[in-house]
Amino acid sequence: MGKSSPKMEVVEYYMSIHMGIAAGPLDSIQAIIVDKKDAWTGSATTQTDIRIDRSDLFGGLKKEGGVSGTATYLPGDRFQTIPEYLAAKLGLTTDTCPAYRGISSVFFHGGSFAYGNRFSVNSGGFYWRANSPYLPGTWIIASRSPKVLDSSTAMIGPDANGAHIIYECLVNTDWGMGSSSNAINIQSFNDCATTLFNEKFGISFLWTQQETIENFITNIINHVEGVIFVNPNDGLITMKLIRDDYNPDTLFTITPDNAEMSNFQRKLWAETVNEVVVSRTNPESEEKETVTIQDLGNIAIQGGVVSTSKDYEGIRNADLAMFAAARDLRVASAPMASCEVIVNRSAWKVVPGSVVKIRWPEHGMMDVLMRVGLVDYGQTNDSKIRLSLAEDIFSLPQADYHTPPPSGWIDPSENPRPMVYSMGFTLPYMFAASIGTDLASIPYPNVVSGVLGAQPGMDTNQFVLAYEVTNAAGGLVVQEGETLSITSRALIDSELNFEITSIMALNGMTQGSGVAQGTFAILGTHDENMEICVVTNVIGNIITMNRGALDTTPKAWPRDTPIWFVDEDSAIADGELRVGGQSVEYWLLPSTSKGTLKVADANITTATLTDRPWMPTRPANVKIKGIAAGTVDAIGDTTIPITWATRNRTLEDTIALRWNETSVPPETGQTTTITVLDAVGNVLSTIDDLPGTGHDLPSSAFVGKSGGIVRVTAKRDGIESLQGHEIRVMVAEGGYGLAYGLNYGG
Repeated sequence: MGKSSPKMEVVEYYMSIHMGIAAGPLDSIQAIIVDKKDAWTGSATTQTDIRIDRSDLFGGLKKEGGVSGTATYLPGDRFQTIPEYLAAKLGLTTDTCPAYRGISSVFFHGGSFAYGNRFSVNSGGFYWRANSPYLPGTWIIASRSPKVLDSSTAMIGPDANGAHIIYECLVNTDWGMGSSSNAINIQSFNDCATTLFNEKFGISFLWTQQETIENFITNIINHVEGVIFVNPNDGLITMKLIRDDYNPDTLFTITPDNAEMSNFQRKLWAETVNEVVVSRTNPESEEKETVTIQDLGNIAIQGGVVSTSKDYEGIRNADLAMFAAARDLRVASAPMASCEVIVNRSAWKVVPGSVVKIRWPEHGMMDVLMRVGLVDYGQTNDSKIRLSLAEDIFSLPQADYHTPPPSGWIDPSENPRPMVYSMGFTLPYMFAASIGTDLASIPYPNVVSGVLGAQPGMDTNQFVLAYEVTNAAGGLVVQEGETLSITSRALIDSELNFEITSIMALNGMTQGSGVAQGTFAILGTHDENMEICVVTNVIGNIITMNRGALDTTPKAWPRDTPIWFVDEDSAIADGELRVGGQSVEYWLLPSTSKGTLKVADANITTATLTDRPWMPTRPANVKIKGIAAGTVDAIGDTTIPITWATRNRTLEDTIALRWNETSVPPETGQTTTITVLDAVGNVLSTIDDLPGTGHDLPSSAFVGKSGGIVRVTAKRDGIESLQGHEIRVMVAEGGYGLAYGLNYGG
């Protein structure tokens, strides 16, 4: 068993902090994340106090503590007032303190509430962590929908509509460009918003004033693939998406009769790209992830991969990222034609993003559809309009792209949950000695308790043991103690009878260190009915083990009996000294990669302790008439020979003797006791203080009964061994008789 850990000094850090989030008001905040771990999740839409009790978020007091306290959310609306406890930090009152309206923020402080079972906070600082004097990074997951256009299309799931974002950037007078709505073609923005809504093209952005509003709008335009321009028809700012939304028969036609062409060129295959890698934001981690799409035909033509990358950080959906990648790949992989034309004033209605039809025999172009890029309408006295054109991708055959299947990887991380299997017991002498407990230096009847915890799953690595202690006021409080090992637990796959060595299969093994040669195996639930075995061989799920080790005896066990595995590195000991006869309540707090279970959520495990490490070790290799188990026929015998091998607990502090090994010198004053019981356990007779390794039991010890149970135990200084081996004996026919079934140890 693992050695006890020395007590460590714990330093906890508290600080009240008022953190700004964004220009307000916000619609809500959904999460507070500290050092990339969820401290709180929910939904706060109005000014409110959020209680946070994650004092185990970074591993609890044994590691870097956690966070706990109150987070006061201030959304930044026009009704906002500063709470009295925040104003007091500035030496002001709610009435005299600026309200900071228009700025959303969170004030982290101690508040006034109790948490855990360790202490309560009142008006102190927010608990940020322990043992590490560094303030952890803090993130707020917040949302705000655009506010100006038709609200029915403003949000697309959890994300915003790009057309709405751009429109608000244009007209907002606080942080936007402050344009008048009279200067904007509102219908064009609503039309684009409807298209994006139907496409489920939602995006989410964080804009900071370090970036110009023009660049921010351009970034959104690149995401949704659109254009913004001043329409010469009405002089209004207009938005248009680059989509397959036109009728080729009604398009303006450019010919040598109304235009001059220059810079005509068509891309060579070597100038195209056949792979697009798109970066998007994973909303669960806020980290960048990529999707990749390839044009296999283009790769075959070029004989290799020619890649380009696009950063669409506003896209937070993998399917949408694949859609954008496919859109960009269609354009980048096609050897499309481009040119510049100078058209007469008949083209005055042509706007950026529109499509025109080209008939130009010189270049073999017959009704080729081309998308308009830049438009130069010239000066007022200029009769020419200059257009930059590129072949429209929607006029070409469209390939079919599919989102790749999701990864088969399953995230093994789990939230901590109550311990599914647990057991408490008194450590036998060897176990107590192995953790450094010197029983010779502590007074009787002090003992050490062992606690086993097993958990199905993949992510529980240890658990914190909590128990009640008396505080300075004389009351009981639950205190976190030692960090113990998760123990592997399985079920035996077949019935076990009395054997010196057993071979069995296991099923249902839980996480932990597993089973190996030299591991202790424990069956049973209490000291008195427990059997400890030693594993001698493991092949797959088949184990071989020596039965009835230390102070226990080999017993019969039914199929599916739980079996626990404890090795020399397992930390299973309660660090507090207990007393034999004491009943102790434990709270087992499993720890996973996501934190440690709170006491309030844990189940209670009760251990009823005995004087076990002080008790002499039971005799081993007990036989009656040479028979070790079952029912012995002694009918007609005047005396019944019983033999045994003596044991000494102090000589089994490092090596567990096998059941059938020869005797070792017993402890000073240790003798053997034979007790005869009837079929239901009533004592018929007792023979004490037997020396040596054998005794002839007279049949009269059965006091007229036809049979009974013979139990062989050890005694020293008036203390009897925890267990004794029992064998059934028949001494007469008929009459009382014995009707035994299989006597299971559990």
